Amino acid sequence: MCTRVLWPDADDAVLVGRNMDYHRDTGSNLWVFPRGIARNDGVDGTLTWTSKYGSLTASGLDLFSVDGMNEVGLAGHDLWLAESDYGTYDKSLPALAISFWLQYFLDNFATVADTVAWVRETNVQVVPLTDPSTGEVAVLHIALEDASGDSAIIEYVNGEPVIHHSRDYRVMTNSPTYDQQLELLRQWEGLGGLVHG
Repeated sequence: MCTRVLWPDADDAVLVGRNMDYHRDTGSNLWVFPRGIARNDGVDGTLTWTSKYGSLTASGLDLFSVDGMNEVGLAGHDLWLAESDYGTYDKSLPALAISFWLQYFLDNFATVADTVAWVRETNVQVVPLTDPSTGEVAVLHIALEDASGDSAIIEYVNGEPVIHHSRDYRVMTNSPTYDQQLELLRQWEGLGGLVHG
């Protein structure tokens, strides 16, 4: 199971660890993107932008950025979430192909707070990607952190973005949805519950 762990106050540094547990080789490559790249949403081209920030990312299947960080310290990680439900594509709303979801954030935002505000303001849709080699549909959620140690988890449930935004959200795995992950965590002794290992 993939996991992202954040240590936001490691002696004046923000440290992040992420493992990649996937059922096949993702063929990862490192991509360096300079500022000034013109891009579109990968859906119908309605949403266009020119990247404000350069970034370094690790690709997945050479189709999209799975992990990355931009030059001002915003970083993000795609993790599998089988429960994802992006809803029915509505052409009247802004959309991003899932292959550009993380990259859009890295290209345009310096902080987690700015990213979260944009998602809430636009109610952007995420349009899933089908892996051409397997026919498998990518279903993901994103963990974000920035140079201040702020953190957010963004998921899509019942067609709507669900955002968990707090410096306290330091650990995330694949399934279940993040609200259920938090509930499971609270069941353990020392974290509010009675279950002990």
